[in-house]
Amino acid sequence: VQNYDIDGVCLDEICYPESGREWGYNPQAVERFNRQFQREGKPLPEDPQWCQWRQEQVTQLVQRLFSTLRSVKPGVDLTVAVDVSGDPPESAEEFMSSGAFYRGLQNWVEWAEAGIVDNICLKNFWRGQPRGTVFVSWTDFALQNKGKAKILMGIAGFLNFTDAILPQMRIASVHGADGLVLFNYRNPTKENPTVFFQTVKATVFSDSYAGIPTSGIPPYEPPTISLEQYTTPTLVELLSVSVETSPTVLAPTPAPFVSPLPFEVVPEPAETPLIPLTEF
Repeated sequence: VQNYDIDGVCLDEICYPESGREWGYNPQAVERFNRQFQREGKPLPEDPQWCQWRQEQVTQLVQRLFSTLRSVKPGVDLTVAVDVSGDPPESAEEFMSSGAFYRGLQNWVEWAEAGIVDNICLKNFWRGQPRGTVFVSWTDFALQNKGKAKILMGIAGFLNFTDAILPQMRIASVHGADGLVLFNYRNPTKENPTVFFQTVKATVFSDSYAGIPTSGIPPYEPPTISLEQYTTPTLVELLSVSVETSPTVLAPTPAPFVSPLPFEVVPEPAETPLIPLTEF
């Protein structure tokens, strides 16, 4: 921060690994824990006091980083990217006993309330369109417990095509997210980034566009496929392909391009200004 004119710092994975209760047993940590609580030996992974103590170490680190940034350059934002998975809690109290909390011992709800972070980026990652209410419920929970922080919705663009990314962005935007973050910069989508961002501009950030659903999508019902329509090639047939064709013929024939968007893009009215992407 002292050497570069940066606008912010983002901490990714500022937590214990996913199996959080099994980590943190370095001798110095155990010695400090035992000295503070006048205990002996090695605490069990699920020991409530041990879990609470480790969670507090992460919180203290975030607090120190926030204070240091403010002292060096007050205008620099501190963002933390947090993991969300499993069933969304209904309250801050329920969050403290949820699997999402215990997996990483990452109390981002407390950080937001205490004002020691500027932005909370939820890694609300989905492969495909969000189904049911989990995506929406995590979004709403974060917004209801944002404290003094802004909520940025992290979306796994690198896992998805446009038709799956747009509903996620639209849902988060309509529900009140303060910003949208696409993971990642190198692969914001599985498709052409230029075309993708043009589509985002005309849809997600368009008040007049109603082609993208803004609520959960019904649970997926797989189609019934009859195995009778498929035949298994014999070994002779497989060998004949490699013997009778040249390497240049073995490449699959490109399939015709089909737009992934199941809807028509409605032009933005001239009198309605678009929200600049730079605000997100």
